[in-house]
Amino acid sequence: MAELPSLSQLTETATLLPPTRVVERGGPWDSIPLDPSSFPALQSTLPMTVVFRKDQGGWKSHLLIAESALLHRAGATPGLGVYALRKFRGPRELTVPRSREIPGDEIGFYGGAVVASAPSQLQADAMSNQLVLQGSTYLLTMRIQGHKGWHVVDGNLQSVLPFMQRINDPHGTTLLPRCMVSQMGLFTAAMDIPAVDLNKPLRGQARCELSFEYNDHYWEIHDRLGSESLPLDVGTLLSSFDHLNIGCAGGRPRRGDPLLMTPVSNLSMVEHDGDGKVVYANLEIREAEPALNALRSRLSTLQPSSRTLERLTPINRSRMLVEIKDELTFGFLGDWLRSVMQRVNALGQLLAPLGPNLLFLGAQFIVPRVTEYEPYIRPQTPHTDVDTKGEVIAIAIHVEGSELGTLIHPTAHINPDGDVVGNSVIGRANSGAFAFDTGVVHAGPGVSHVAPPYPKFMTERVFVLFCSASLSPSRIAQHCRDNGLRQDTPRLMELD
Repeated sequence: MAELPSLSQLTETATLLPPTRVVERGGPWDSIPLDPSSFPALQSTLPMTVVFRKDQGGWKSHLLIAESALLHRAGATPGLGVYALRKFRGPRELTVPRSREIPGDEIGFYGGAVVASAPSQLQADAMSNQLVLQGSTYLLTMRIQGHKGWHVVDGNLQSVLPFMQRINDPHGTTLLPRCMVSQMGLFTAAMDIPAVDLNKPLRGQARCELSFEYNDHYWEIHDRLGSESLPLDVGTLLSSFDHLNIGCAGGRPRRGDPLLMTPVSNLSMVEHDGDGKVVYANLEIREAEPALNALRSRLSTLQPSSRTLERLTPINRSRMLVEIKDELTFGFLGDWLRSVMQRVNALGQLLAPLGPNLLFLGAQFIVPRVTEYEPYIRPQTPHTDVDTKGEVIAIAIHVEGSELGTLIHPTAHINPDGDVVGNSVIGRANSGAFAFDTGVVHAGPGVSHVAPPYPKFMTERVFVLFCSASLSPSRIAQHCRDNGLRQDTPRLMELD
């Protein structure tokens, strides 16, 4: 008769078998689904769920699953997010010898179905990437107690309390991640997270929403989906095209989001803000413009080469700045603007707040860099460059005369939470030369796909900045720093 295996042998055999799921941990947990009408002040358009956790004091409200403020701020399709229903404290420093800090409060463990396993994290991440391409969502690579190696857990295939798969990445916003995630899938507070106020709209409470950083590789794959370098399998992915990320039901800003896929109309020749002030003027006069042609011809000779650009450091993931320091350009620019002011009254009105002493801050090529990994230009989030209208005016010029396509909200403004309010209408600058107030809400439109070869540098866009010479030297210096211009650039320009 064969001997029965020992307990240690059974345990060892169990650890060699890949797990099939990660169950609820850190509870007990419970939840109650709610209709949005239960808390009308939140102004949520999606169903809500309250998650409860039991401790020594009994059952307590812990989390709220509701419409995500982060997705709204990023300009993405509405989807669910996770909010704190109690204050979570971030890490705290200690003065005890050999102790550096107390970790942040525990929030909950990730759970779900195990869809792949591998000996190393690198291999598991590669499997996760392949699953994303096949339409899988809500994936987290993690370790599982009692099992060797690394495992890819899908929180959507098997939903496990407290629904950590609903936590979003702050990608596309100015906010930092509010959670850290351990190798075992434990979410803890990376900073203090206040409890959501049930008497205020959710869209203004992004700082109460939990978030964590998915990683750059995730976004590289996510943002490439559907491009020529990474085409979608329509039959497999059509139903999940807008759900390709962890923890949200809507897509993040990617090729075309949030603005390219929003209906827009062309801007008028002149646009005014809500107070009737000129904030945009089309400077492309549809007749012979020798001064503009001369300026463009000079700019074309100054376009930086790929060899030069490859040595520069981008100001962000995909854009570089190249300042134009050229006397002929300065002269041609002045000749052209003087010519335009004789025929376009709106330019004089736009520049009027700067006063009689017009200060030329500088000019630069703004150069997107496109690679085979990101064969597109990311659209910008709507923003303002300065907090005061009538302080800095920009002149935009396309060297080849094509439409620049800059997106502008003439009468809107951005509230303290970063939301565009006051006007939902977006206008496109269908011009190769225009002027605008940098205090107006605007954004670069991006390009959904740029054809190879790669890397490719787009050197056709030039922006020129003016401010008032009456500003304080410190304020002028700040504008130069904010725009990547050398502080010895400013000089007076006479347009009379």
